[in-house]
Amino acid sequence: MYLFTCYILLFLIINLTFASFSISIYVVPSSLPLNGGEDGTLENPFSTVEQARDYLRTIIRSSFRRVALYPTYHFVKYHTLIFDERDHLTIYTTMTRDEQNRIQSSRKTNFIELDFPIISGGIHLTNWINDKGIWNIVVPASLSAVTQLFVNGHRVARSRLPATSYFTYEKGLDNRTRLAYQGFIYRENQFDNITLSSTSTTEFIIYHSYTTSRHYFSKIFPQNRTVIFSNPCLSVIGNTSIIKQSGQRFHLENVYEGMLNEEGSFYFDSITQILYYHPRKNESLQTTIIILPILETILSIIKVHQMEWNSIGIEHSAWMISKLNKSIPIDGRAAADYLDKSIVAVYLRNSSEIKFNNMEI
Repeated sequence: MYLFTCYILLFLIINLTFASFSISIYVVPSSLPLNGGEDGTLENPFSTVEQARDYLRTIIRSSFRRVALYPTYHFVKYHTLIFDERDHLTIYTTMTRDEQNRIQSSRKTNFIELDFPIISGGIHLTNWINDKGIWNIVVPASLSAVTQLFVNGHRVARSRLPATSYFTYEKGLDNRTRLAYQGFIYRENQFDNITLSSTSTTEFIIYHSYTTSRHYFSKIFPQNRTVIFSNPCLSVIGNTSIIKQSGQRFHLENVYEGMLNEEGSFYFDSITQILYYHPRKNESLQTTIIILPILETILSIIKVHQMEWNSIGIEHSAWMISKLNKSIPIDGRAAADYLDKSIVAVYLRNSSEIKFNNMEI
């Protein structure tokens, strides 16, 4: 009798454990207004990962709970998806094919079907205007720069001049002055057909002996062919004490003329907040999916114990847009000394037993 009772108890424990693990919460984004009756079931799934997270925080649990995401884009938009000590024992994964088929068709309106869920730090840009073959759109005023753009799942080029090679400047400035760190003498007629403005985010990328530095345009003096940047380099530009200074090469990024010349490239006008894109010949406004990264840190996990992420993409993190500062050096040797080291797509700290399986980041 005692042995039989033990078997019964063991059977109940196993089944309770399996039952608690097998309970799944479902997340299916919706482009339509919802009635507020979402409860995380297949019939009434949550529309955001945040809703699922907040719901699980109300449940006392001693075993894993599964959060299944529909394989489409899950845009977190302007706020980092934050997990803390309240979010232990959770598995985030993709829905099975059977679960996908049980989602009501009305919830799939205007869906972009994917092979796996993608938690995106971007926004889906629609309502582009086609102006003589160049697309343009006004982006949120909160963006001080646009450094990345994804078209049909692939990163496209930021406009560049020259498109594939380099410019060379004539020489550096007098290295006895601070200006030697902030400019150079350019070659005759070099910028005659290029739009340069101190209020733009056009960048000069200068190649040194072993590294590069990025600079924002400030002033140009045609009378002595001098260009000055708003942010200095950490060393003299065109240092004559070095025999070969990488051929004194440089190129420009985020240039309007570069976008006009190159299909599949973009240009951002920070004054008008207009983003321009030069589409490729096989791209149309009706079918092209364009995503603009706006969030630098998409996922933050702090003081979490036991969490798994399976078969999910974390994509479209932005780079250097929230704290654009045109006065600091941006040099390959010391950028980390000036930029916030916590600006990463996935931030993980003071956590244990966090597993990422078959992820795309």
